[in-house]
Amino acid sequence: MYGLDGTKHEWCLFDRFSDYLKNDFDVFSIDFRGSKQNDCISQDKMTLTTLKEDVEFVFHFLKKEYEEVFVVGLSLGAVSYLISDVNFDKAILWSPGNLKVLWKRYEKNVKYMTELDEKEYFDKGDILIGKEFYDSCEFKTLKSDAKKKTCPVLIIHCTKDDVIPYKKSVELIKEFSANFKSVHLIKDSDHNFKNPVFEKELFNLSKSFLLKKF
Repeated sequence: MYGLDGTKHEWCLFDRFSDYLKNDFDVFSIDFRGSKQNDCISQDKMTLTTLKEDVEFVFHFLKKEYEEVFVVGLSLGAVSYLISDVNFDKAILWSPGNLKVLWKRYEKNVKYMTELDEKEYFDKGDILIGKEFYDSCEFKTLKSDAKKKTCPVLIIHCTKDDVIPYKKSVELIKEFSANFKSVHLIKDSDHNFKNPVFEKELFNLSKSFLLKKF
């Protein structure tokens, strides 16, 4: 599950990870309602509720066909898993988002705030952020959501993430109720792992975790 931007890099990142896993796993991608990637760009299509519902629908759909279902979420994709009411069999969270941090970033953008006042949404480029989603980010924390998660979880974050500080992941991992929970920091990488060396480390860590028996 990709992040809020749904940028071309993020899609290619997941495409490459899918190729990396193809001999060991079947891979499915989830698209957000409201994303320009799926031609469904109405600003009211993506809320925390729709993100939650989409993850739960896909989980129950795949569980009809597969004994084990794992989830890999980048940034907002990780948040989408956390706010859902389902426990996958394993979870990998890449640079997991923090809604309060995102809210503060948007609040400082005059263009976004002007557009939000006039239209009740703003155009972030790859996605339209509606007022309902924006307002819900201000007070939403993920600690209580993490406590509900019992499956093995691995968080991979970057020490030079300029979107979500890596210390947020160091704090978040403590909240999970899983018997196995771990956070790995990739030194000097950015939020989206835009470097072949960092990407290789990301993929190796993730695949090793998915293959690990608990």
